[in-house]
Amino acid sequence: REVNDLCRKIRPLAGELVDAWGIPDAMLRAPDLVGGA
Repeated sequence: REVNDLCRKIRPLAGELVDAWGIPDAMLRAPDLVGGA
């Protein structure tokens, strides 16, 4: 439950965090990151 609460709090910042870390768009769609195999 606590993890869900924390995720809910940072959700509005997710795009900014991804941009700050320089994660490429292609990597965001990688099967390993989105639960596919």
